[in-house]
Amino acid sequence: MEELQKLLARRLHISNIKELVFKIQNGNNAYTFEALYGFVFDEDKRISNNAAWILTHLDKKEMWRLFQRQESIIDKVLKTTDSTMQRLLLSMLLKQPFRKEEIKTDFLDFCLLAITSPKYPVSVRVLCCYLSFKQCCHFTELLEELKLILYMMDDTQLNPSLAHAKKKVLSNIKKLKPNKNGLSFTHK
Repeated sequence: MEELQKLLARRLHISNIKELVFKIQNGNNAYTFEALYGFVFDEDKRISNNAAWILTHLDKKEMWRLFQRQESIIDKVLKTTDSTMQRLLLSMLLKQPFRKEEIKTDFLDFCLLAITSPKYPVSVRVLCCYLSFKQCCHFTELLEELKLILYMMDDTQLNPSLAHAKKKVLSNIKKLKPNKNGLSFTHK
């Protein structure tokens, strides 16, 4: 663990990231994953950001490990003032499912507010746009609120990546159709 901490305390290269991700994914090394995840909550900003950055590289198959910790990741997103850490954690959350019965209203509120708030960097706003959809898609009334927020945003003043996220989410909303279990995507 001390060796990992020393690695995380310095500038990482993609080769370092690939090596650690390989250890986690192919070696089924739970110890390395647990250590990395623990370092996400380290007091040292570089160590915590590097640990989070590595975890964003896990493939979808390994995302279950992070999904089991979704609540603590959300709590860290809500508490941190470091926009880099927020972006990394939101990137992890974007790869995870959001179950209808487990939507955290404080996190949903954060995402909906961040979409239009200039106090957040564009990357956080874009991720919050997509994450809002992933949560709202379970509820017709929340989808309407999300659509209203997106329609209020002036396209001429949006950063291209935020404009694209807005367009993509509105397109995804149009693809949703009601069924007996709530809403689902229509496949064309």
